[in-house]
Amino acid sequence: MKTTFWGAMAFCALAGTTQAQGFESADLDFQLYKYDEGGNIDTTFAVLTADASYLITPRAGVQVGLAYSHEVDVSQAWLSVGDTRAATIHAFVDPTDSARIGLMIGADSYNEGDYIYALEGTYVADRYRVEARVGRFESDIEPASLAEISTAFDLTGRLQGTGSYQRVTYDGGFGYFELAALGLGYDITDRLTGYANYGNTVNDFGGGSVFEGNQITLGVTMAIGGGQNPRAFTYNPFF
Repeated sequence: MKTTFWGAMAFCALAGTTQAQGFESADLDFQLYKYDEGGNIDTTFAVLTADASYLITPRAGVQVGLAYSHEVDVSQAWLSVGDTRAATIHAFVDPTDSARIGLMIGADSYNEGDYIYALEGTYVADRYRVEARVGRFESDIEPASLAEISTAFDLTGRLQGTGSYQRVTYDGGFGYFELAALGLGYDITDRLTGYANYGNTVNDFGGGSVFEGNQITLGVTMAIGGGQNPRAFTYNPFF
């Protein structure tokens, strides 16, 4: 079943490039983030994501995403999760020039293979952007629900302030993971943006076991084949 899904994802990606009415945008994103809970519990990962969107009609299309997470360092062996890959497909419509609504399905290789499906949207106004998503992880090991929102506001012509909140709630009373972050982004060129985020995390394992920490992220996003597309989805499958 999982092999069939990954094959279908690859087929849809290829089909999108040949059948879509027009290429809309594509970007590459690289980030390095460190999670630190104190007490010699910390992990560092490097993440690469690639997304491309295509218009099937003037107001509807698809976006295909691929992602890879590499484990750079862990403070203790039991924290290791290894390297992980993921793929997503988003089907979207644009009800207005400022809004985009989509349905996403995806899969990753974590926990011997998880699936996700989600309802998502972006809204872009003159100086700010909002993206929100609610979804469901189908997993044999850690089934969970997802809720997340992120925003960016232009402080100057090239500098943005950013904020985000993410919560993953696990089934069966096994607690939740929560991340709230603030950051800055800077447009180095019209196609290249660097960013840095600092976030506070909460790991609740249920039964009163709650651990707080922080997460620091440094990254860069590069638009390919055109300028940046603020309506495109920016889902990161790793947390």
